[in-house]
Amino acid sequence: MQRKKNGVTLYNAGLIIVAIFLAVTAAANRKEQVSKRKEVLLRELSQAKSIMSAQPEGLHWEQVVEDGFGDLRNDYVWAMSSFTDIQGSEWIYAGTLNSYRWEKGAQVWRSATGEPGSFEYVRAFPGCEGVRGATTYKGLLWLGTANILKPGKCNIWVTDGTSWKLANRPGFGIGAKSTRGIVVYRGELYADAGAGSSLGFSAKIFKYTGTIEEGNLDSINSASWECVSPEWQAPVNSIGEIREFKGDLYIGTWAIGTAAAALSDMSKDIDSLLGADVYRYQGDDEAWERVVSNGFGDPKNGAILSSAVFKDYLYVGTMNARPGTNGGEVPLHLDGAEVWRTMNGTDWEPVTTNGNLGGLQNRYGNAYMWSMAVFDDHLLIGTFNPLTGCEIWASESGAPNSFRQINISGMESGRNKVETVYNDETYYRNEQYGVRTFAIFQDKLYVGTATWALHADLVSLVFGIANYWHSSRVGCEVWRIDHL
Repeated sequence: MQRKKNGVTLYNAGLIIVAIFLAVTAAANRKEQVSKRKEVLLRELSQAKSIMSAQPEGLHWEQVVEDGFGDLRNDYVWAMSSFTDIQGSEWIYAGTLNSYRWEKGAQVWRSATGEPGSFEYVRAFPGCEGVRGATTYKGLLWLGTANILKPGKCNIWVTDGTSWKLANRPGFGIGAKSTRGIVVYRGELYADAGAGSSLGFSAKIFKYTGTIEEGNLDSINSASWECVSPEWQAPVNSIGEIREFKGDLYIGTWAIGTAAAALSDMSKDIDSLLGADVYRYQGDDEAWERVVSNGFGDPKNGAILSSAVFKDYLYVGTMNARPGTNGGEVPLHLDGAEVWRTMNGTDWEPVTTNGNLGGLQNRYGNAYMWSMAVFDDHLLIGTFNPLTGCEIWASESGAPNSFRQINISGMESGRNKVETVYNDETYYRNEQYGVRTFAIFQDKLYVGTATWALHADLVSLVFGIANYWHSSRVGCEVWRIDHL
């Protein structure tokens, strides 16, 4: 099904975003920085043409859902998880980001086999932008929802495979807009509550304190959540990642979470930016401690977006897409996202600091290390790359320079729908720009992608690096592979 036309709504939304942007960038020097930043992005797009990859030999990727699950308003596969329901049936679930939240909203799909064409529609969450976190606990599937434009949409929904129940007070009673992570730690359930797009909001961590009978929705008490957040030592807008490692719980923060604030960073000197932190909780009512500060010493690392435990190491991946200025000058290139690892939580070493997991040369466009997984005795890392398309890298050791790319950039090299004109030449970008989530189901690896959502179009139009609305022409995808 093609996306419905909604010109008036799109036009009004576009005007609002542009108006906000113009207000933020009213000063003449700010406008000059925007112009310089546009030149950086376009120059990197032109240089990135030469590094688009070919299909790796010996690997066969299979697309298992049509674009957008048949609805091009589904722009991201924001969460995936396997789940065995109360009847003993095994499923793979997928939750979407739907740019048109005011219509149908975020959607949930599932399949009993994972085969192409087998995914069935389960339900939608009207008014919610996306289904962002997923985990299984006490024989139930727990999903987190988000709407970064509306307080109170950070909700935890639970299903037994048949019925559904809201498991928390809307927004956890604090007006939270989004949850990115739901995890089980020492047999108890934890969830984060973030701001999404609110300045001045302080993210929280909640622990479920009620009693739950195995597989029983009715035993859930939506009021039984306790705030167990650290005392943040620097502003934290949202939580980027939560992961258990060697008996401790680790949190990676998102230092900034708003489009307006991110745009304002463009005219700031690097030294004035805020980098992400990592906090550790060792249980038994011990205090949280900050074990990484200010983006591993690089404040351009504004968020921790992914993590995995692999061969005695904890790995985390950053967002690095906020170059700021250096003495008022815009850098010639955007920094790439980074990957760091640790064996003890306090001593960290870099795996890459320039966006390229395969070597020393910068990999143009890898702004996020967006997702991680362990499959077939490999560490997998998926990137967000709006220039050449999403990339998936794999390593048997996890060591620096040991990774190889195992997909063609953008999954299918679909460079016929997203175009940009620079120096009178047209450049085509892959429509699938991010690997948003991984899942393992029936011994196969499933990859959920992200494509040009409405918010990406708005940012591109503001910078003048897009010629029209791309989001109306593309949808998210799910791919799978059975071995590496």
